[in-house]
Amino acid sequence: MPRQVDLALFLLFQGLLMAVLGRAIWRSYVRLWCYKRFLGGSPSVTYETTRGERSWQKLFLGYSLSSLAVLQLVNAASCLEGFRLIVSIGDLGILLHLFVFNGWFKNKVLGVFAALRKRAERL
Repeated sequence: MPRQVDLALFLLFQGLLMAVLGRAIWRSYVRLWCYKRFLGGSPSVTYETTRGERSWQKLFLGYSLSSLAVLQLVNAASCLEGFRLIVSIGDLGILLHLFVFNGWFKNKVLGVFAALRKRAERL
């Protein structure tokens, strides 16, 4: 019984991770390509931004915490005998792409940090 529960929870987690990756790729690359290709957007117009030191610190903190959680989940799953290394490498690669290379996801993470900072405490 615990092995089936581990498998179900692991597949649920992997599905959520793949859904976030798919959404991030759609929002960053595919939607922009469709806009340029089919709606007549100018392919020569680009934008560029440079992240500050505080933003990168927050992104690396998010990457570190999520990597720790993912590795703990993979190591605790009993259904991954013999596949832990490849699953760990794949999940860490996905997180690296999301936190370092995907602009839409980085903006969402920084927005969460900003919302947490502005959140008022109620006593």
